[in-house]
Amino acid sequence: MDFSKICSSVHGEGGARFWKVLAWSVGVAFILVLFFFSWIPDPALNRIRWLSGLGAWADRHDQLRTAVPLVFVGVAVGAFLVAGKKGWKAWLIALLVLRELVMLAEFGQLFLPKRHCDPVDVVYGTCGAGVGLALAWVAGRIRKGWRKRGLSSASQAVDGAVVSQE
Repeated sequence: MDFSKICSSVHGEGGARFWKVLAWSVGVAFILVLFFFSWIPDPALNRIRWLSGLGAWADRHDQLRTAVPLVFVGVAVGAFLVAGKKGWKAWLIALLVLRELVMLAEFGQLFLPKRHCDPVDVVYGTCGAGVGLALAWVAGRIRKGWRKRGLSSASQAVDGAVVSQE
């Protein structure tokens, strides 16, 4: 397997499309997971067998469990924004849209007998999305710095030297 060909196909002209599709796919998957867990009838996640220890952790950290999936959604949305070279307004709109998704998930809990809509969850979810967006922005800036120095990917950087692609 020629790793340099894989890197060039992912980082070449079609690479931006690949990363956008991947970012959208991951983002949508995490949003679906967010809605699934927000709208299950019983908020005690430790009762879900396949979650094992993760459910117990989530039950102990009630509001923090709202932020964690939104970090991943924020990273995915941010990766899409980085790939599209979007400006600060797009980043702000993304954060507001993610906040609206959290509000929608919380609103849906009003119709479930054992669940309740908690504005603090909206704050935690929005903060999680903001952290994810910030991580993606920082990663984009690092990548931009690599490109300015002639490095197209981290796989080509070895102790500050550029590895030749033969």
